[in-house]
Amino acid sequence: MEKFVQLYAKSNSGNLPKLSSTVNLTPPRELKHCRGFTLAEILITLTVIGVIAALTIPTLLQNTNQAELKATWKKEFADLNQATISIVNDAGGTFKGSFSNGVDARDKYLSKLSYIKSCSGSRWEGCWHIPNESSGYDGTPNPVNFNIPGAILSNGTLITFLGFNPDCTTNWGDDFNFCGELVVDVNGFKKPNAYGKDIFAAFITENLLLPRGAHESFTDCIGVGSESGISCSATYLYE
Repeated sequence: MEKFVQLYAKSNSGNLPKLSSTVNLTPPRELKHCRGFTLAEILITLTVIGVIAALTIPTLLQNTNQAELKATWKKEFADLNQATISIVNDAGGTFKGSFSNGVDARDKYLSKLSYIKSCSGSRWEGCWHIPNESSGYDGTPNPVNFNIPGAILSNGTLITFLGFNPDCTTNWGDDFNFCGELVVDVNGFKKPNAYGKDIFAAFITENLLLPRGAHESFTDCIGVGSESGISCSATYLYE
């Protein structure tokens, strides 16, 4: 290479400046060693990303779904509370004496709500979960087998009407008396079908709708058993 440079400089001495025979034409060292990622490195990176996604995405989806169910319950309670106020106003200011039984109470509510199906025996007529297909928050199956009036609302919510007393004298401890109880599953027959997740409840008193848990002495809204989570009905409304 050096001889070539010297010959080139000599033959062109009249036209070009003389080139030094010590010119270094070697490429920079760093250019010799440039390379990309290997296939193995790429595969390892993708595997790590996949593992992280598998661990985090289900939790994120679960949290998002639970937040949506809570929001749905808040809207559902607002609609049911408005229906209760309207029924009470129609009855002259009190729910007491305005119905004769649970079927009558159901019909009064359905006159204020949009619905697609009404049932006298909701568990066996397709308006509520059959025994052991719903549960408490902790997963304990609910084996209750009694049939009660219910309905499927136009938005897909399942609603049942429990233990109605026309005189509204059913006592709940030392706190208050009530006329009956509403239990709803805000996303119908879709899972999880559990209290505190998509199933919520409220007492109907003489003049207002009172969410379960509002006057109950639980340290938290979860609890244990087939009705664990029922008092979350109030907790979530106040969040």
